[in-house]
Amino acid sequence: MIPELAHLSLILAFLFTLSQAFAGLTGGALGSQPVWRYARLAAMAQLVLVVIAFVGLMFSFYRNDFSVTYVATHSDSVLAWPYRLAATWGENQGSILLWVLVSAAWTGALALRHSGLPFGLHSHALGVLGLMAAGPQAIALFTANPFARLLPPLADGAGLNALLKDPGRVMYFPLFFAGIAGLCIPFAFSMAALIEGRFTRELAHLLRPWALLAWGFLTLAIAVWSYGAYDAAGRDAGVFWNPVEHAAFGPWLIGMALLHALAAADERGALTWWTVLLAILVFALPLLAAFLVLLGLVPSVPALVTDPGSSMYVLMFASLACGASFALLAWRGDRIAATATEPPYTSPPTHFCRIH
Repeated sequence: MIPELAHLSLILAFLFTLSQAFAGLTGGALGSQPVWRYARLAAMAQLVLVVIAFVGLMFSFYRNDFSVTYVATHSDSVLAWPYRLAATWGENQGSILLWVLVSAAWTGALALRHSGLPFGLHSHALGVLGLMAAGPQAIALFTANPFARLLPPLADGAGLNALLKDPGRVMYFPLFFAGIAGLCIPFAFSMAALIEGRFTRELAHLLRPWALLAWGFLTLAIAVWSYGAYDAAGRDAGVFWNPVEHAAFGPWLIGMALLHALAAADERGALTWWTVLLAILVFALPLLAAFLVLLGLVPSVPALVTDPGSSMYVLMFASLACGASFALLAWRGDRIAATATEPPYTSPPTHFCRIH
């Protein structure tokens, strides 16, 4: 019964996500504060429902419910309970559900933290985040359902992959998904700024803490994986350079460039086109990594197993999202150039130029 209730919660969360996307974009376009308030409520309702779904799957692992296919194939009755809980995100279906959870958490945080932002810009950002969250939720519902039943149930499960029985690798995935989902906040506000034509210094100033926090999560993810891989290098030297677990490194580099771009935008007084471009790239790189892994083009420790069906959904989602983003940037790029201003030139102090 618990898996069915969790599955129902995920379905309801998907419906709230779609309504959040519609209300956010509509409220921003119409300048309607009641519609914007509904988008905020939908974001928080989505978070509550996704938490229920994730806790339901975790509870199925905890009580060894081997009538759930995902539990039966990735846990067993002798596995220590901390690793049973961590097995919730140990493979493809659970990792996607974890992605859904942290995306909902960031969106809920943004729905609560709206002071200091024009409600139109905030509403458009919530709408964009709703569209972004609908992608992984659709994958979890239609191609990678973690709540599917196994009839008749097995007496015991197949067990967790031995390479995942490590505290560093257990912590890597929550930190990684927290980082890449958090970097969707600058992406969403960049898209909202493009829609509204609002490229101000205040926006860059407000985005910097969000980007810094998300980049910090990615930094921790790389650190804990590197430490665990270094410790295991004597047993399996290939683990350290595993490409899937280092999928955080590309977004980490682009995220660091984005932080510098936001700092420069704060100094210049407006966003620039390359700041928006970096926000798009930091959103697109994890999707590309997920597509390559799920399709099986990149060999890896099976933290995300090969799943061609899900990879096609990821490719469609990435193509639509990135295509629309680049099209919007091309359409509004001239307005960014018109609003960006160079800082006034100041000559250096004379005592630095004096020849002694």
